[in-house]
Amino acid sequence: MNRLVVGTEVIVIRGNDKGKRGKVAKLLADKGRVVVEGVNTVKRHLKATPQRGGGILQVEAPLPVLACHAGRSLIRQADSRSREDRW
Repeated sequence: MNRLVVGTEVIVIRGNDKGKRGKVAKLLADKGRVVVEGVNTVKRHLKATPQRGGGILQVEAPLPVLACHAGRSLIRQADSRSREDRW
């Protein structure tokens, strides 16, 4: 069962952006990827055309679905202290 839908708040559990939160902006179900707002940003270099100017844009790249978690327990656990600190 896929619990991720557009607008769901998720936390990244793997990769360079581990621990960051964001809302799901787009689902790529056929590729098993998800685009999260403000996470996994990359720079795209665009060549100038007559319709638009060129430049460098910063956009969000897709993440694997397995790198995101939407469960409340994990988000709550990330906010609190680690298990060792509580004992």
